[in-house]
Amino acid sequence: MPATGTQREGAFPVLRTPRLLLRRPEPHDAEALARIMRDPRVHRYHASSALQGPNEAVDAIHSL
Repeated sequence: MPATGTQREGAFPVLRTPRLLLRRPEPHDAEALARIMRDPRVHRYHASSALQGPNEAVDAIHSL
């Protein structure tokens, strides 16, 4: 099924499908983002350095 459309929230579009929601990261996402960004398998394909914890993740989210 195609996406139902997009809506702009600042510089980040919101994309919704029946199985997926892509949106701007929010501060409550920091713990999950930190966990993902500490994984060396992620950095194999991602140019940024690993985040050391949720506080760095919150800073990264605010810098977007």
